[in-house]
Amino acid sequence: GLCRTCEVFNCEAVCLANAKITKDQSFQSMSVTAEKWLPIREVTRAGLADYLRELRRRGYAIVGIEQTHNSIAMDEFTFPENAAILLGAEKEGIDA
Repeated sequence: GLCRTCEVFNCEAVCLANAKITKDQSFQSMSVTAEKWLPIREVTRAGLADYLRELRRRGYAIVGIEQTHNSIAMDEFTFPENAAILLGAEKEGIDA
């Protein structure tokens, strides 16, 4: 799951639109307890743009990850040292 992947990549935190999802049994079974060690930040969809602006102000590069015709493979991409990774929603991708 997402939390386990963030833990493996040594992420600072994971941001979710609704932190209550971490109480869901299916979420917990996929995270394999990673949600207990990884800080969870709730960032609503309405507050996302402001949150990303704040991260940029603090020196983070915003990296959007989604699959498109022009995508670069992740193993070919050089991530900045301080990167906030934004994942696109299934089917809809990332809002422009």
